[in-house]
Amino acid sequence: VVLDVANETFEQIAYQTVFDQGMGVVLLDRLIFVGPPEIAVSLPTMLEKFKKNIANSSLSSDAQKRLSAQIKIDSKGYVQPAELLATLASTNKVAISVDAIPLDVWRDIELPPMPFAEFIALVGVGFDLWPEIESNGSIRFLPLALPNEIKMSLYVSQQNKDLFDKLKQQFPLVKFSKTSGQTILVSGTTADLVAVAKTRSEFNQPQQFASGKKRYTLQTSASRGDILASIAHQLDLKFQFENEANVELQKTIDLKVVDLPLEDLIEKVLNQTGLGWAIEEGQLNVRVQKK
Repeated sequence: VVLDVANETFEQIAYQTVFDQGMGVVLLDRLIFVGPPEIAVSLPTMLEKFKKNIANSSLSSDAQKRLSAQIKIDSKGYVQPAELLATLASTNKVAISVDAIPLDVWRDIELPPMPFAEFIALVGVGFDLWPEIESNGSIRFLPLALPNEIKMSLYVSQQNKDLFDKLKQQFPLVKFSKTSGQTILVSGTTADLVAVAKTRSEFNQPQQFASGKKRYTLQTSASRGDILASIAHQLDLKFQFENEANVELQKTIDLKVVDLPLEDLIEKVLNQTGLGWAIEEGQLNVRVQKK
């Protein structure tokens, strides 16, 4: 389900959801990384440094190109990460020592295209390791050490234009700068930027349900049930439905709405299904309407 709540980006919604669980989140092109907050905020800076180290290393120009080339991971069934990485290293003719990667088993790995170097780093991060380039041009994994100073960018929604001033006032030791778009560039210590990211998520917390106040923009192709479950989640509600409603809720629909209040959105999702809905005692309930 692609859900744009009150014109917020998916990254914003992820921030709101993940930080509530004590985790951090960062958007890496088409991949969303979820993990410990200090790693999430540090990852863009560390990846940038790793790519610079590759460019300045003793690796041949061909090896550097292979590490920068996009790869797509689509592995069905069970696979050990060390074996997967060793196979990719052999295919791409890059020397990588995987001895430090612990024994683990992954299942049905499918990732969007990304630079090979980025995949190497992400595998290491999963085991609190980080790739380093040796003087002979080979790559080995060492214990993960987070940098003291990092940078990150934050998206600013139209509904929260004063986010820059709020953060700057609350964190005087952190450096904030505006770009020409809707992005704030932030630099400071890892601890400070974890606090900034968490505070940003609190500023962007979605409003609780109030009839006629919150408006939705949504474009998706998904089942009615998945759409309603996503709406309920954003409102901090449980999603419940009668068994008799299951057939209609499993049907996929193409939906595009702009700036609709909640009531109209749900009515559009349930249009011509014979189902009714109500918000009762912290639940979004869907029932078959009695004739």
